[in-house]
Amino acid sequence: MNLAQCLKIASGAVTVSGYDTSWTVTHPFYHDDVQGPSTCSHATSYAAAMVKAGMIKAAITAAYYGCCVSEIYDSSFYVEEGMNWRAAVRKVAKASRAH
Repeated sequence: MNLAQCLKIASGAVTVSGYDTSWTVTHPFYHDDVQGPSTCSHATSYAAAMVKAGMIKAAITAAYYGCCVSEIYDSSFYVEEGMNWRAAVRKVAKASRAH
């Protein structure tokens, strides 16, 4: 599976809903099984919910692409990319394929 396909799978596997100070991020329980059970994370602002959703999407992409998921959770990758989860995944994927 190529990286673009993995990104597409991750994008469709995570949803954000809510309003005001109550936001819910619904996502797969297991990063490598988007068809399996799901769970929810909660946030008090839209921005916080989007950060959580981005981290989860990045982890799902990494799991499907065969990268080390723990590298995605390294906050330096995520912060360096300005909270752009796709860019963070591309950076980790490129680094992991170089080894």
